[in-house]
Amino acid sequence: MTFANYFDGFAVIHAAFVHPQRRRHFERELKRVGIHDFSITETRPVTDDDGRLRNYSGRANGLLSLADGFLSSISLAESRQWKSVVIMEDDIVFRHDFCRRWSSIEAELSRVDWGVLTLHRAPSDGKFIVSEPILGTRLIAIQHNTLAHCVIVRSAFYRAFAESLQNCIERGYPCDFFYGIFSYCYPHNLFATNRNLSGQCGSMASSLGGYIRKNNRYSVFRSGNPLECAVMNPLHAGIKRMRDWL
Repeated sequence: MTFANYFDGFAVIHAAFVHPQRRRHFERELKRVGIHDFSITETRPVTDDDGRLRNYSGRANGLLSLADGFLSSISLAESRQWKSVVIMEDDIVFRHDFCRRWSSIEAELSRVDWGVLTLHRAPSDGKFIVSEPILGTRLIAIQHNTLAHCVIVRSAFYRAFAESLQNCIERGYPCDFFYGIFSYCYPHNLFATNRNLSGQCGSMASSLGGYIRKNNRYSVFRSGNPLECAVMNPLHAGIKRMRDWL
């Protein structure tokens, strides 16, 4: 079974009012990995009089707009009675060998009591890329993560996922802080792939601050094998220290 046929529904969070050109990108990318039937959850601008902004210390209109996109996607999945939903941001990109890598995940996924699945692990402790194995792709249980460009949710956990997002809003957190909140309540139901199968497209300005990700494999997927990590992480740290010094 292919990735496109394994889950009931697919939703793309699209901020057309900010980046309308991204639609061409994600339509092409989804088609490349066999996803032809998907819904688009168009986000709306959050105005400055939105009372939820009081929960944040800085300007957070974009953060709230993205959180609303995730909540709307869950509402869509519930209304259509999907047993599972894949929620993607509109700068989503998949590994070039994604379909082959995914095939090794399917059998394992059917044996795991998962509630939320993400196709990446983010670097931690200031590292630039996270280490992934040279051989093999499998599932691993996680407790924390960042970035939410592809989040997959089972219907039994729709409400728990939505409540985790609402908790982020109430505490003034970015929506990808939901991982820690969700795993605190459901410590055995959050999983990721040990190899980063999804990433964020390079050369696109972020909707949350204008940062433009470099268009190379390390910046897009934030991962590498142990040798690459041994080289790239110290190199990136050194460049950052030099920039700070200058």
